[in-house]
Amino acid sequence: MLLKGTLILVMGLGLVADAPKDEAAKKDLEKLQGDWILQSLEHKGMKSPEEAVKTFSRKIKESTYTATWETEEGTHSVSGKMTLDPTKSPKILEVVFTEGSAKGKKMLGIYKIEGDTQTICVGDPDSGTRPTAFDSDQGTLAVWKRAKR
Repeated sequence: MLLKGTLILVMGLGLVADAPKDEAAKKDLEKLQGDWILQSLEHKGMKSPEEAVKTFSRKIKESTYTATWETEEGTHSVSGKMTLDPTKSPKILEVVFTEGSAKGKKMLGIYKIEGDTQTICVGDPDSGTRPTAFDSDQGTLAVWKRAKR
């Protein structure tokens, strides 16, 4: 009986401990709602051409985002579900793709929000790699700016 009571207490403490993390994640997610325009994109130390960067946009609604971009072949998009943990340093994110060419894959990354700018650095989908710094040598570094309303 003592073991059962201890187990229930420990499980309850785990739920209480997650409450601040959940509140912080909810606040960051609220800051990300809406339309975003890509400002810069680097992968493994190489900058993407400005013409290509200008074609990227992103919409975040609740924990779902959809990114859209143009190429010579036409319009492309991917959608995914985001999970944030702003209690880590740097803040971490996880994306599970639900639609598009990366459907079913998971991407790990870090993020920061500064006013109307969000910077992310992510590893390749399904690599299991999470960057530890905002450095394109560790993955893909992207800077997004909130679209004017």
